[in-house]
Amino acid sequence: MPLCNELHAQGHEAMILARTGLALDPMFSAGKMRWILDHLDDGHARAAAGDICLGTIDSWLLWKLSAGQAFATDYSNAARTQLFNLQTCDWDPQLLELFSIPAAALATIQPSAGLFAHTAAVGGLDAGIPILSMIGDSHAALYGQGGFAPGLVKATLGTGSSLMTPMAGPIASRHGLSTT
Repeated sequence: MPLCNELHAQGHEAMILARTGLALDPMFSAGKMRWILDHLDDGHARAAAGDICLGTIDSWLLWKLSAGQAFATDYSNAARTQLFNLQTCDWDPQLLELFSIPAAALATIQPSAGLFAHTAAVGGLDAGIPILSMIGDSHAALYGQGGFAPGLVKATLGTGSSLMTPMAGPIASRHGLSTT
């Protein structure tokens, strides 16, 4: 992706890694979000006005299940966008500016467990069912397999492969590993 190459050439890679725990890579959402806004008519202005929502699959599912009443994400999914600051647990203003992503277009971030919304009467669901958790698939597997303490490790081998362990705090890898 040309944007990632530009940011690398401008020397932003270390700052991005320090804030997000992620290497500068087109696999993450930030560059894709930027591309979308660049290629939509008035994309940046519409996003800044809150007329465009940018998010990950969890925020889209929540939006659909709540009939547009809630647009939120959890820490695990926000952390994979390359816009989430691991220290503040919020969207990083400097990264939003760097990628030209308006905060108004992004989902509200909250912990993985808690009330996100209630369902609307959509797709055969009754209205009013509480949606009490959202978490990324590999992160969910870690906790589903009992990986609650540092030192416990979960490996997933499939279409995508991951090796995960809970950490007491963010650790920046110098070997290309993600902190999230």
